[in-house]
Amino acid sequence: MIKKYLSSILLLVLPSLIAAQAEPKYGEADFNAAAKAFMADPVKNSKPNCGIMFAFASESPDVSVLISEKTGIVWINEKSAGKEDLRALLLCGYITGSVESQLKSRKKENDAIAGIKASLKVYAFIRKINPTFKIASVEKLITAEKNGKLQELLDAIEEK
Repeated sequence: MIKKYLSSILLLVLPSLIAAQAEPKYGEADFNAAAKAFMADPVKNSKPNCGIMFAFASESPDVSVLISEKTGIVWINEKSAGKEDLRALLLCGYITGSVESQLKSRKKENDAIAGIKASLKVYAFIRKINPTFKIASVEKLITAEKNGKLQELLDAIEEK
């Protein structure tokens, strides 16, 4: 019984261990090119750039990105936030900012501030195209940034 249980666990865990040791599909240069294109026009350049950036962020041993409301991604579970695809662009912006910061500093640690600031740039871009697109929680982040209190707000969100 125990052997059968252990072999079942190995069958479930082994593919993950092998995948974790495999070479990432995309390198830093791929990420940088995708990030540059995406941030130039997040709406037109989201495909395939977001996919490349998501893959790099999840596969690279050099970066760590935490996706949670606790890291400032307050719009992720808002039902009234609007179109899913536009909210996904904000998430792609967050990943872009956090990963770029980590690659620049060579410090593997999620950078929520850089991620949120990149998300706010994407949000501003979307709002220029679609002025009716509005997310109250992102508006609070914008106000906090304008008032120099973004870190304070993120600390309060993390403590909840």
